Formats: sequence, C-alpha cells, structure tokens
Amino acid sequence: MTASREEKGEIENSLGGADLTLRKSSASWLKLEGSRTKGPGVPASTSIDGGFGFDNTAGFLVDNDVEASAYRVDGSVGFKDIFENGRGQATFYWQDLRGGLFGAGPGHARDLTQYGGTAEMPFTERLSARRR
Repeated sequence: MTASREEKGEIENSLGGADLTLRKSSASWLKLEGSRTKGPGVPASTSIDGGFGFDNTAGFLVDNDVEASAYRVDGSVGFKDIFENGRGQATFYWQDLRGGLFGAGPGHARDLTQYGGTAEMPFTERLSARRR
C-alpha cells in the first residue's frame, strides 16, 4: 500500500494505491493493482531555450477537484499447473486509466483502457508456437 498527501499553497494533491499478488507457482500467478488520485498533480514543464523559461505542458490538470483512478490486472497460467503433462504458458493484462490521473509516470488527459496477452505452446524440443 502507498499513500501520499501534499499541500502547497492552494494546491492539494493526494494519492493512494495498493497491489496484491497471488502466486501458485513461478508460471501461474495473478496480480491486482488499484490507485486513486485527487488534485492537479505535479505539472510537467518543458523548456525550448536551455532552461531560461519553462512552459506547463500539463494544462489539462489545473483543477484541485480532479479525481481519477486506475486499475490493472496481470496474470499468467502455466499449463503444467493445470494439466499433468501440460507444456506452455499464457499471459494476459488489462488496465483502465481514468483521465486526470497523476503519479510517477505521465499524467493522462483522457480515459484509456488497454488489454492484451500472449500464449506459447511447445510442440517438440525445437518447434513451438507463440501468439500475441
């Protein structure tokens, strides 16, 4: 678990997050993550004159009442954990980021949902298939 609260003048920021990992083996596990933020975050700044002047590049995050959340699920299944003679592995992820979220990475102006996965299955010692 992680929590942070900061007040600087009239700007208030708070951030909270937690993650949980459930593990059956090194090949089969499930990781759950969630976070919530409130406030404008720390604005990103850029300079085009060698650092003499800076521009706020995160103008969309100027409201103290901005609240956002993020959720992510990662998982992996080793076929040997399900089937006696199973070989191969499948992985997946899903994440949902709400607009206005701030944290250690870049802020997000818009909602974003992503998902994906992989599967690998060996047929012989030298031949296998992998799908993304």
